[in-house]
Amino acid sequence: MINTLLVCDSNNATLGDFFEKCQTVTEQLLTSSDLEINCISISGNVAFNLAVPMNANSFNNNPFLFISYTHGSESELLQNGNTPFLSTTYETESLNNSIAYCYACKAGVEFGKAICETGALCFIGYKENATIQKFFGAEDSFIECATWGIKALIEGNTTGQALSEMKEKHTECIDEFYPKDMLTASIFMENRDALVIHGNSELTLNDM
Repeated sequence: MINTLLVCDSNNATLGDFFEKCQTVTEQLLTSSDLEINCISISGNVAFNLAVPMNANSFNNNPFLFISYTHGSESELLQNGNTPFLSTTYETESLNNSIAYCYACKAGVEFGKAICETGALCFIGYKENATIQKFFGAEDSFIECATWGIKALIEGNTTGQALSEMKEKHTECIDEFYPKDMLTASIFMENRDALVIHGNSELTLNDM
């Protein structure tokens, strides 16, 4: 059984719809998997700073998967873009024994390192801003890129291979959009180059 905590800031004023679509795709990937997965989802108006640590602490005696689609900063994951619910100084150890997969701006700078130093197994995320473009048919491709690492992990790839698969998917989107929309292609390029991994790059979900 792979315990999974899935966090989605669906009420966010700017990107709530996008985060929720990522959550839906992720839940579909988890439920269609041959793996035995127990997933708890946290979204909407729930107080993340209470619900996320509480649920993570109920899992973290054993390896678990933590997935988050929210805003972030160098040291925090944020609800509504301004309220920290996990940070380098708040409930860092709640992610002990986790593979943490965080679609959140800049969280790979300090936050990802900090959780791995205190007991997380691995962090996959972004060391710069992660940006999307909803128009001209690009949103579905950004959703694919945001969730591609989860797909790769479910298919049996290591955490390091999952990051490589994400980069390859971003490159595919760069090649697709470059002839018709150079601006969107450049966003995919910036997102790809912002991807970062901390901790153990040889883990698979089977290790859990």
